[in-house]
Amino acid sequence: MPPDSRDASGDHQPDCTGRRQMARHLSPMDTPTFTGMAQDQFTTETIDVVDRAQLRRIEATHNGFLYQHLYCVACLLAADQMGWTRMRVEADEDLELEFGGRYVYVQVKSRSDLIQFSDIGSALDRFEQYRALHVPGGRPGRPEFVLALNRDPGPKLGRRVAAGEFPKDVRFLLPGQTIAGLPPVWADNEEAFRWCVERAERLPFVMVAPDVLVQSLAGTMMRMAAGQAEFARHEIEVAHAAGMLRQFVQQVHEFPAAPLDYRPQDNEPSLAADVPVRLIVGFSGAGKTSWAAQAALADAQPHAYFDIADLPSSSVARSLARELAARWLSDSPRGRQAVAGEALSGVEALHLVSSILEEQNQSHTVVVDNAHRLQIDDARAIVAGRQSLRLVFLAQPTAELGQLSCALDVEPETLQGWGGDSIGYEAAAQACPASVATAVRVRALTGGLPLYVRSAISVARNEYGSDLEAFCEAFEGQSLSIDTRQRTLLTVVFNGLDLPSRQVLACASLSDVPLAAEEIAGVVVEAFSLDRLTVVRKLRSLRARGLLQAYGSQRSKVHDAMRPIALEHLVDEPEAGRHARACLVKLVETSLREDGETERFPLFVRLLIDLRDVATLADLGTEEAFHEGPEYPQVWSVLEEAASDLTLSDEVRFDCLDALLYHRQKHGPQEAIAPLLDRMEALIDGGLEEDRPRLVFLQKSMVYWADQGNEYRVTDMLAKMQALLPEKASYRRVLTYTAALAFWMMSRPEDAERLLDALVREYLAALSIDVVELTSNPDSYMARVRAGGEYGTDCRHLADCFDVLARVLEELGRAQPAYRKFAVRLFELSGSWDSAARVGIDLVYQHLERSELAQALKLVSETLPELVRVHDLSRHVIPLRFLHAHVLGKMGQLAAARDVLKTADPFVSSLRDDEQMEAVRLTDFLR
Repeated sequence: MPPDSRDASGDHQPDCTGRRQMARHLSPMDTPTFTGMAQDQFTTETIDVVDRAQLRRIEATHNGFLYQHLYCVACLLAADQMGWTRMRVEADEDLELEFGGRYVYVQVKSRSDLIQFSDIGSALDRFEQYRALHVPGGRPGRPEFVLALNRDPGPKLGRRVAAGEFPKDVRFLLPGQTIAGLPPVWADNEEAFRWCVERAERLPFVMVAPDVLVQSLAGTMMRMAAGQAEFARHEIEVAHAAGMLRQFVQQVHEFPAAPLDYRPQDNEPSLAADVPVRLIVGFSGAGKTSWAAQAALADAQPHAYFDIADLPSSSVARSLARELAARWLSDSPRGRQAVAGEALSGVEALHLVSSILEEQNQSHTVVVDNAHRLQIDDARAIVAGRQSLRLVFLAQPTAELGQLSCALDVEPETLQGWGGDSIGYEAAAQACPASVATAVRVRALTGGLPLYVRSAISVARNEYGSDLEAFCEAFEGQSLSIDTRQRTLLTVVFNGLDLPSRQVLACASLSDVPLAAEEIAGVVVEAFSLDRLTVVRKLRSLRARGLLQAYGSQRSKVHDAMRPIALEHLVDEPEAGRHARACLVKLVETSLREDGETERFPLFVRLLIDLRDVATLADLGTEEAFHEGPEYPQVWSVLEEAASDLTLSDEVRFDCLDALLYHRQKHGPQEAIAPLLDRMEALIDGGLEEDRPRLVFLQKSMVYWADQGNEYRVTDMLAKMQALLPEKASYRRVLTYTAALAFWMMSRPEDAERLLDALVREYLAALSIDVVELTSNPDSYMARVRAGGEYGTDCRHLADCFDVLARVLEELGRAQPAYRKFAVRLFELSGSWDSAARVGIDLVYQHLERSELAQALKLVSETLPELVRVHDLSRHVIPLRFLHAHVLGKMGQLAAARDVLKTADPFVSSLRDDEQMEAVRLTDFLR
């Protein structure tokens, strides 16, 4: 694009340019435990139903089923002592057990009152039928019949039992009594559950909380009663039962299955790090468990997963010792001894098991999930007893995180979330295509945490017509039509903080770059009048919880996923929010001007947008440097609105139009340019009498009419500019360049070449530039640019001349010197990063045309991607990838070319129509 005439006057500020799920096996957190739940917690008095009597009947029915399932679980847990060889559930009878020579039918009854004959009469009738089946050639074994009753018989039935009125092979199993080969009966489900849990605790290698194991087995009995899947015959052999029990013991605490569509997080660590203890911290939804499951697949060393979500902290050490012994020492008598009984404390058992494992000369890694539930002393004891074990603790940020970190003597690690590419793949997979810039924006809003990203894309697809950009606007503006998982989960975390902590976090969330403690304190004091000492204490507390991420010892930044949640607090406090933003924008502006912290420039722009400081935004938008870095799409809508705001001065409105025209002439759409020029001309005619606005208008008009091919209007504009031009070389050079550009656009390359040749020589002499030295040793020129003044601006304008001159010579069909190389170097010297990337891409095409594939590959695979990455030029990322794939394909590296193509295809729909056509042209031969 042409240099702006205002830039030539020296009014710009070139130093302001900125740089910029898991699938899982059943585990303790899947089902609630029964233990410790008082009956009155579940009273139906709190349930709103139409027919309370019907509810009571339903509850009684299901209580009876549960009692029966628990009795079957008891038979399974005691199989080795009972001696049965086959068990059938809900076949002919509630329960049937086959022993050597015996076949026992069990009718299980649970009642709230004494048992009456009517409760058992039908069972006795069925017993008569069963006897007839036990004949030679029929069912094996001697039939026995047991009525397992949770209540004593009523008076009449009791007398009949005492009188021996029932057949000898019918026995009553009552509370307090025993029958060989059968579990006892219990008063109710709570007692039944406790008995089963106590029995489960005796298993030598139980690797899960016994209560969870019992619940899992009860579910299996339910499936057997329903005849589902492998239990179609409603039965199980004892050998299968023993294997199934071992399978439960193993599977409940196996690593959760890694998701089939797992996408790695940025710079994802391996599980097998040579570190004794690690602490991986992240919000719920950060993908910690999925990462561990996926990383375990690539870890050849022994590893185990242990979820302590539902375990009392004090029992974790013992349960962990059992798990490790069962997993790795099941054939070792010493391993059994370590976890047998209660002779050793949990920590002692863990220490002994670890010592035995140490003798195997292997690295054993144990992942402890939900470690934030550990008491600090218990965590310290587990680490002390680990011996050579490598422990990886997965935890959520809590108020005790700092203490846990100290107890483990480690610095917390955080997973970095998905990058823009992974978010783009996920969006494409959900039929919600995104540009690279939008994917980066989603990452900034969600922290890249997989659960939150997926939820955001899902909401965008279902509620915003698959428009991720619209979703981002709504999320940032706190106007979402439906909650995301991120907002649901993190709002609970935010609301759990005290008010001063929420105020500090909200103010700190205004920045997406690290701020010093005194900067945050200044903003909070200005917004909420808290004293600085209180703010500093709250900052320490928020850091300890992991809500503030530390950058060095002095600077902090709110976790990206928490920022939009915390910012909602300022919506409810609009005056405090305005004071906070006004204070922060002054701090940022000072750091830009005095300290050169250019990484804060995007924050500066966003704050200006929030504050609707259109005068400053318009001033920035008229500078060339502003258009050479990251894109700020929100700026243009603000300026568009301001340009029509009659309460603003004509000068400000003109600058808004000037900035908009610069943007539209560079990025389109072309149909928006003429109306902007008309509005600009109307302001001039309405009273803007200075020469500068007229020169700006004439220059932009001349470029527009050249693009339309209207030589008459171009000649008219050129004459008017010459009449107004000040007697200053910089203005004259800009006019000459603009005229040359116009001639080239109107297909008059000879006239353009004549003007540009003379102009290039003039610039080279004025700047004392040797083009050979420029490409081989640019340091001396960089020093002059940094010294300030007009040198950097003139370098940028000389680069523009070289760029257009290269195009002119191409149109003339003549060989050109290394003009594009000179242009790229000069653009880099002057901080014109977007222009450097654009001309660098043209240089790639030039190399391709000359079959200079090695040079093209170096540019498209190394130099240009690095330039684009460092300076956040997302608009060039995908076109470069398609070009990279094309170059690799032309070099015969088809597999590599197609790999690159896979990274570009998810974003293709975000490109302009002409860019999509070019992508197809470049890569069609690779498809």
